[in-house]
Amino acid sequence: MRIAMALKGIRPGIRSIVPLAVTLIVTEIRRADEVARLLVVRGYTIGGRICPRFRADPLDVPAAIMAIIPALLSTLPLRDVFILVG
Repeated sequence: MRIAMALKGIRPGIRSIVPLAVTLIVTEIRRADEVARLLVVRGYTIGGRICPRFRADPLDVPAAIMAIIPALLSTLPLRDVFILVG
C-alpha cells in the first residue's frame, strides 16, 4: 500500500488510516470467502478434514515399472549408444 500511495502521490497520515484499514478488512473478508468456497468445492464441510483413500490397482505395478525404465535409461552413458549405432 505504501508503494501504491507513493505512486498516486498520497501522503501517509491520519486521514489515510481509515481508508487503508477499510481496504485491508474488505480484502481479507473477500479472500476468506474465496478460500471457503474453494474448500467447499473440494469437499470440506463444517471444519473437519478429508483423508483421501486410494485403492491399489493391479495395473499400478506395470505402470510404475514403465515410469522407472526411462529414468534408468537416462543414466546410461551416451557413448555406449553411439558405439552401437556406428
